Amino acid sequence: MVHLRFILYVTFICIYIGLVIGEVARNNFNINVRVNKCCEPKDIYVGKYCTPVNKSNEEWKPIFTSEDGKIIQINYTLVIGLPDCGHTQVWPIYETKKSTDRDRLLLLPTGILRHYSEVGETPEEEYDITDYTDSNHKLYHDYEPGKYCLEKKVDGFTSTYAWVCAPDVPKELLTPEFLMHNVVNPITHGITIVCLLIIAIIYFVMPTLRDLTGNIISTICMCLIVSQTANMIRLLTVFKSHTSLLITEAVCYISMLGAFFWLNSLGYYIWKTFRSRNVFLRITDGKKYCYYCGYSWTCTLILGILAIFSHFTMDYPEVKSRAHSGYEEQEEIGSLGMIIFFVPVAFTIAINFFFCNNITNHK
Repeated sequence: MVHLRFILYVTFICIYIGLVIGEVARNNFNINVRVNKCCEPKDIYVGKYCTPVNKSNEEWKPIFTSEDGKIIQINYTLVIGLPDCGHTQVWPIYETKKSTDRDRLLLLPTGILRHYSEVGETPEEEYDITDYTDSNHKLYHDYEPGKYCLEKKVDGFTSTYAWVCAPDVPKELLTPEFLMHNVVNPITHGITIVCLLIIAIIYFVMPTLRDLTGNIISTICMCLIVSQTANMIRLLTVFKSHTSLLITEAVCYISMLGAFFWLNSLGYYIWKTFRSRNVFLRITDGKKYCYYCGYSWTCTLILGILAIFSHFTMDYPEVKSRAHSGYEEQEEIGSLGMIIFFVPVAFTIAINFFFCNNITNHK
């Protein structure tokens, strides 16, 4: 009797364990894999824009492939939108299914996007340390769900198109490049900012220095403080997003341009004062400062908006699409925008030299 009870007890336990394992396996099988799609479910890329398609066979649907190349059909859920890359840049990848393609995109059953690229004769020590190579000597990198989006693209030819987040490359903390960009650079910029801030406070607080000349010098210092702060942020290697770099560069160059226009106003005021025989013209007032303010900020804003506009509409495409290494100085504003920023700076310097030379000859 005791043996019979023991056998029944063991049988019930085995049946229970089998039911639990079967339920868990069934639940795991029914879990939907999240796949990021760039456009809406019934849209694809036509050129640069998401465009609705009329036929269902033109829509993009994910194809899951195992690492050994077998196509697997599993349940999935589409997540619409571009990847959230934070401070890193977003890069495009094409795959046209041609034999000449150097890039190959593979959507694994886990929802991970694997990007294969031909290595060729590149030595192994030059590989990105975040990437791996397979038995066929192909370099690949895995993008987790949320760090990529896939889409079908029609632009003269049909291709599989992906936006991916540029991978973070771990950097050694004691290399000279890392120390220069992330330690020495902020310290030197910080010292410069403190010195400019002290000068601006002195000219703003001291009653004897708070005349038109002092107000212009204080304004120049504030412009340079903003420029130095933006330049310090731009040079930090932790900021790689195209948007953040573009904003910091625009702020840096516009504020620097404003400082040179204010310096030009100061040169004109000194030249005008020395040329006048009326001593009362040396007495400053708020109206003159308003005139100089209107001239300096109007020229600065017009040229700044013109430079940004030319960058987005008329700059050279090869300049806008360039890539950067980990420690290379990162520039986002193209050469045409830089010309619009710095040519007026050269003109203001030349005009100030004229003022200085004229004052010297006048004496």
